[in-house]
This record gives sequence, structure tokens and C-alpha cells, in this order.
Amino acid sequence: MPNSNADLKDIVPYTASLDEVPAETELSETVANLEEHGFTVVITDTADEAVEAIRSRIPAGTSVMTGHSNTLEEIGFMEYLMEGDHG
Repeated sequence: MPNSNADLKDIVPYTASLDEVPAETELSETVANLEEHGFTVVITDTADEAVEAIRSRIPAGTSVMTGHSNTLEEIGFMEYLMEGDHG
């Protein structure tokens, strides 16, 4: 079983279109669909902004379960969690 994204490169075919920023209409439709199903959507421009948006929403004294999210790993949130005690 692969342990990191690098391990997946030989197993999962790469699709360049997944690296493209979606058109505004696609993004708006996705946000509307997620919100319609009860999700809160926050759009950020950078990985650092995304980590801060997540960090600021975690109440003090709670535990965090990441479910081994590749997205959280790629934006640096996992590194943030591993840095130490965050209250």
C-alpha cells in the first residue's frame, strides 16, 4: 500500500487537467452544490491561507482527525499539526 503521493505516481495515471484552476462558473457551481448539502466553503488563494483558514476554525481543546487527506498534506496542514502542542 502506498504511503505518500510520490508512491502513487507509478500506480495512478497523471491527468494534467487536474492541475488547472477551474473556470469561475465551475467554481461557483461547485460551491453552490456543496453549500446546498450543508458544507461551509472557504476559498483561498494560497496554501498558507488555507492552513490559516482551517487552523482558525478549530476550537481550543479539540482533537483533529485528518483521515489521511492528501490535500491537507499538500497544503502543509499535516506539518502544522506535527509541530507540537496547539491547545
